[in-house]
Amino acid sequence: MQSFEAIHILAVDNDEFALRGISRHLELEGYGVLTARNGEDAIGLTRECDPALILLDVIMPGIDGFETCRRIRDFSFIPILMLTGMNDPRDRVRGLNIGADDYMPKPFTHDELIARVRALLRRSNGARSMDITGVETYGHIVLDTIRRSVTVDKARVELTPMEFRLLLTLARNAERVVGHRELLGTAWGPGYRDDVEHLRVCIRRLRTKIEPDPSEPKYLRTARRMGYIFSSRDS
Repeated sequence: MQSFEAIHILAVDNDEFALRGISRHLELEGYGVLTARNGEDAIGLTRECDPALILLDVIMPGIDGFETCRRIRDFSFIPILMLTGMNDPRDRVRGLNIGADDYMPKPFTHDELIARVRALLRRSNGARSMDITGVETYGHIVLDTIRRSVTVDKARVELTPMEFRLLLTLARNAERVVGHRELLGTAWGPGYRDDVEHLRVCIRRLRTKIEPDPSEPKYLRTARRMGYIFSSRDS
């Protein structure tokens, strides 16, 4: 049986009852759990303990989950799963735009939560180990699959684990259309094949980081109603 003793997850929620429930179910699965009741403590624990994953509630006293996520992204690319009772799709888009890797509306079952946790950890680890071949060059874009780093025109670009996996998937299929469902299934997993809006948000975010002009992308091109094409050609 695989051991998860070395994997610590930070759970952040101002609701003590909810936090106890989340912690108990994570511990039953073998994860170590750190807890915080507000954004400031969450940021401090992230800096101090470097957890493998953060479960972050949105509605909290002081700084909310959105601002907490934004501040964590200033110094860390740890996967973040946002949990919220706010069901407006615009809130989900906002969370993804500021760097969250996934967004899960309340109420949810603990089985669903554990499944999402496992999927995020698998994808995060996959970004580190997927076909460990070192440096891969695609025109002006260089991806280091060991260090999980990216340079564009020799300038370092900071990507989240999910953004790196998305870019690597597209780059390894350069000059061909990768359909929405294929891209979602490869980069995220089978459970995300129909989540096209999630993909669009992440593509927009990725373009702001690697494109000279995100409004006129030359690397990540849209194949209308089909998917996306990665091109490393100078055109």
